[in-house]
Order: sequence, then C-alpha cells, then structure tokens
Amino acid sequence: MRKLFCFIFISLFIPTLLLSQELSVQSFYLEEKDMTASTQGTMVTDYNGQPCALIKVKTVQKGFTFDGGIRGIISIVEHPDEIWVYVPDGMKRIGIYHPQLGALKDDFYWMPIHIEAGKTYIMKLTNGQPEVSDDGNIVNDSTI
Repeated sequence: MRKLFCFIFISLFIPTLLLSQELSVQSFYLEEKDMTASTQGTMVTDYNGQPCALIKVKTVQKGFTFDGGIRGIISIVEHPDEIWVYVPDGMKRIGIYHPQLGALKDDFYWMPIHIEAGKTYIMKLTNGQPEVSDDGNIVNDSTI
C-alpha cells in the first residue's frame, strides 16, 4: 500500500514540475522604425490623454494576463502572432502570467530602457519549451 501511494504521488508530482516552468524575457528593445504606437488608428491614449507606449509581445500563445502595477495597463489587443500591450509613459515594470506556462521570475520584468510615449517596443518571451507549429514541426526552440 505504501509503495502504491508513493507511485501515485510521484506520478502526479513529476508532470506538475515539468509543466510549471517560469517565463522569462528573451529580448526587449525599442523598434525605432515601427510607428504603430504613434499612428492614427493604432495609437491609444492613457487616462490623461497622453499617447501610450506600445509593447508588442511576440508569441503565438493565447491566454496571457499582464500587470502594470500601480501605473496600470491601458489596453491589450491580441493579434495572431503577437499581443499589443499599451502602457503609460515611464512604465518601469510589467508582470506577465499564463495559466499553463507560468509567470515571470519574481513576478515582474523590470524594463532595461526608459519607456517613452508614442514608441513601439518588441518583447520576446521564452520558457525553455520548444514552439511547435500546427503541423507538429518545431518552429523555434526557445521563443513562445
């Protein structure tokens, strides 16, 4: 009976450890040629009427939630290959969570550069699991 209990416990515990990997940011940079954040029709303003900065999170995964802390997230727009996260000028950190992929280490990612209104930034995430296309081929071995 004791061996059976240990076997069941290990069988349930090991897959949970494998699935609960933490997300991390593979890269984050200003895309100077991308005018999406300041173009009429895609520009979003914050609560004070100022233009937001746009973080394009490159991912094919769905179900992410974002936390901007006290500054807040102004808007989130999902696209097929990326998620547009509009944030206020001067944003310092962002929390990213996913029900299956986990959360960022220490819950927040601290921006390595100053976030400016009307600018577009690119963020690539990783969790150590390969990205697989619909036909089963590995697309990228680290970016999600």
